[in-house]
Amino acid sequence: MSKHLIIMNREFSEAADGFYHLCPICEAACPIEVDGKCVNVVQVITRAGLESIASALKDAAKAEGWTGILGDREHWSLTADKATDALAWFREFELRDDGLWGKPRKTTLGKELIDGGTLRGVSPVLEVEAEDGGDISEGSRVVPIAIDSIGFTNRPRLKQFMRPVSNKADGASKNPNQPEDNMKLVNKALGLAENAEEASAISEIERLKEEIKQKEARIAELEKADNEKAADAFVAENKEKIADTDEGRASLKKLYLENKAAATDLVQHLTLVVKTIAPVAPNKATKQPASATGDEKNVITNRQVELYVHTHPGVSHVRAFEILSDESEAK
Repeated sequence: MSKHLIIMNREFSEAADGFYHLCPICEAACPIEVDGKCVNVVQVITRAGLESIASALKDAAKAEGWTGILGDREHWSLTADKATDALAWFREFELRDDGLWGKPRKTTLGKELIDGGTLRGVSPVLEVEAEDGGDISEGSRVVPIAIDSIGFTNRPRLKQFMRPVSNKADGASKNPNQPEDNMKLVNKALGLAENAEEASAISEIERLKEEIKQKEARIAELEKADNEKAADAFVAENKEKIADTDEGRASLKKLYLENKAAATDLVQHLTLVVKTIAPVAPNKATKQPASATGDEKNVITNRQVELYVHTHPGVSHVRAFEILSDESEAK
């Protein structure tokens, strides 16, 4: 199933007789966003395709109230947080030997920025579909079917298909307000050639993102293994304080993995229980240890506490010991 998407064609072009070179006849690689992911495709711009677009534009121009194709600044009209002021409106189009040309009617702001040299190129935003009529994916060949808008820009793409730009008189000085092109700095930071295309930079960024994702996953695996090892060691160190069952060991390990502080606090309470019941008072009447007179039945073991806590959800170990002690004395 075909899917229409917006693709930016950043190209320098020459103004001649009031017309700007919008789309060259060519094939070239470029990035495109599909379902939130950047993929590399090949633009296939043919004369037949441009004839269809030019014909549709001429028909649109005949309609009453048609304002033309918007000419904005750096494609700002495609974003929600940028100004959408028009720099020009394109209403006249011609198909020439080297591609599609368009003539803008500049606004006051457009004359200031374009004629003044601040913005020196044009970049049409093309609506495209897959050449084979299917879905667009990595490596797809796409063909333009319409022009959505035209941006005035300083970022060239596909320069080899275009003529040199000169919107200012020969010898005119560079506009000091023209924004500096940081693409060379980006390419340098990515380890690419200084004059690498934007598509190459985007592709390298996507590769680095995937590499980081894989490394983060590996770190998570190592951390999990370390935590498992530490939990097993913790259970082994405190095996005398818990029920001698697989369930008891698994419960303590699970608690340690989920909340180390809570597990540590638990075994500390169990230690207190052991210290509390360890001394055996002598029987005053016989001067013999309680164990010799049958009082050992009053001794509360850790396993009894564990069993009580297990069968009475919400009761702490300390409270369980107190309850069992009271029950034992009552007997």
